[in-house]
Amino acid sequence: MLFLDENEAVPSAHWIDDGVACGSFASAGCVGGRSRRETRRKALEAAGVTHVVNCAKELPCAHPASFTYLHVPAADVDGQDLLGLWAETSDFVDDALAAGGRVLVHCAGGHSRSGATVVAWLMRRRDLRDADAALELARARRPVVKPIPGFVDQLHAWADSGFDAPRRAGCVRIPRR
Repeated sequence: MLFLDENEAVPSAHWIDDGVACGSFASAGCVGGRSRRETRRKALEAAGVTHVVNCAKELPCAHPASFTYLHVPAADVDGQDLLGLWAETSDFVDDALAAGGRVLVHCAGGHSRSGATVVAWLMRRRDLRDADAALELARARRPVVKPIPGFVDQLHAWADSGFDAPRRAGCVRIPRR
């Protein structure tokens, strides 16, 4: 399942699980002119999105008046520690779902940082201890999910930790204004 606006030829976000989607900067309305960003914001609202996890340090949280954000200022490089942030991102997603919300998790291309973050959440949510199987589950919904090798290694460490890896500071919560 996917969501997009009526003028979108290629899907920019896919529902990975009930209420949780993975997408790109385009799906989050981070790029384009004012009209394009507004069209995307409306598409997100029409899809029921209430919360956004922005996993890209280079992208703004585009619509703080419309959505509650968790900004994860991560780079798409093997040395980037996402493992220490996944407890917080997973808690954010779970809290949004518990409140009746829906969540978009995005990065630039919607492949690596957001893909790994959604897979980490999915692993904890479903108690999946096999990172490769969890990746395949996500890819069944969003075929372009392809975390870089360092993030895949961190997904294995996430499973080995029992989803209780040491937390590190770094995420910024931006409440809806």
